[in-house]
Amino acid sequence: MSRVAEQESALAAASEERAREEAALRAELDLARERGDELSEAVADAGRRLAEAESAAASRVKALEGALAEAGEARTRIERDLSQRVNVAEARLAEAARRQSQMTQERKEADARALRALAEAQGRFQEELQRRDQMRVQEAQRLQAALQERSKQLRVAELEIQRLRTSAAARSGQVVGMPPAARTASAATAASQANSATMPVVGNPPAESGGNAPVPPPNGGRR
Repeated sequence: MSRVAEQESALAAASEERAREEAALRAELDLARERGDELSEAVADAGRRLAEAESAAASRVKALEGALAEAGEARTRIERDLSQRVNVAEARLAEAARRQSQMTQERKEADARALRALAEAQGRFQEELQRRDQMRVQEAQRLQAALQERSKQLRVAELEIQRLRTSAAARSGQVVGMPPAARTASAATAASQANSATMPVVGNPPAESGGNAPVPPPNGGRR
C-alpha cells in the first residue's frame, strides 16, 4: 500500500506541475499581448508626430506667403516713392523667392524622410510581429508536446495504481477456510482480472488525471 500512496503522491505532483506550466503559458501570452499594445501605441505616437510636423510646415508656408505679400507691398510703395530703391526691393524679392524655394525643397525632403521612416517603422513592426508569432507558435508546440508526454506518464501511473489495487484486493479477498479447488479457481479469477486491468483498451485510451473513477476491487469488495 505504500507504493500506492507514493504513486498517488506522484500523480498529484504531476497535476500541480502541469497547472504551473499552464499558468506560465498564460502569463507569457499576456506579456505578448501587452508588448503588442505597446507597439501599437508607438505607431500611433509616430503618426501624431508626423501630423504635427505637417502642421508646422503649413504654418511656415503661411508665414512665407505673408512675408512675400509684405515684400510686394513694400516694392509698390518703394516704386511709388523712390525709384532709386527699386533695385534693393527686387533683391529682397529675389531673396524671398529663393528662401521660399529652399523651404519648399526642405519640406519635400522632410516629408520624404518622414515617409521613409514611417515605412521602415511599419516594416520593422511587421517583422517583429511575425517573429513573435513564430516564437509563440514554437512555444505552444513545445508546451503541447510536454503536456502530451506528461499525460502519457500520468496514464502509465494510473494503470500501475489500478494494477496494485487489483492485486491487493485479490490477495485480501481469499477466504481462509476455502477448499483447495475453490481457492485455485478464486486465484485464477483474480489473476485474470488483474491482467485485464493492466491491459489498455483498444479505441478507448484512459482519460487524463482528474477524471478517473476508482476501480472496484474484485470479489465484491470483501476483505
